[in-house]
Amino acid sequence: MLYYLSIGSNVAPEFNIARIIKQLSQKYGEIICYPCVYTIPEGIKSQSIFINSLCIFQSDMSIEKVKLALNLIEEDLGRNREDPDSSKIDRPADLDIMGVSEKFKPEIFSSQRNKYIEEILAYRSAGIADLSIYGLPVFQRPATINFDTATGDIRILNDATNRLVDGAEPAFLFQRGFA
Repeated sequence: MLYYLSIGSNVAPEFNIARIIKQLSQKYGEIICYPCVYTIPEGIKSQSIFINSLCIFQSDMSIEKVKLALNLIEEDLGRNREDPDSSKIDRPADLDIMGVSEKFKPEIFSSQRNKYIEEILAYRSAGIADLSIYGLPVFQRPATINFDTATGDIRILNDATNRLVDGAEPAFLFQRGFA
């Protein structure tokens, strides 16, 4: 199953978004990550700017188990999910499942009606976050990323994502016969 996520942070967002991507890659292997963009908070009491992105990964786990794993990542990064206002206040990590599919369908994101998702999908380069200080390169379009356990680095496996999004090239290594 392919999982489509929205990820974000507005507490030390440059640091925490890189940590989110690293943890997702460590847990699920290859992920497709869209550009990380600065966005204005929506629906919460905050003046702190968010960094948001979209990710896609493959897992055989049930949606309930994936959601539990995502909640554990949020808690590991400092989010208090026991707080009844946790969805309305600043947060170091916010991971939401936007959709699930059997086949690669990035259009799942465009069916969402969130302003920040529109910003990410538009790849507005003026708002793209430079996370290179935290080991995450700047990318201006979706890229396939993997965490290299031998070096501890995040590696860009494929940044020719226009072909991935257009369906002309398989998204993940297992689809290409390499894994």
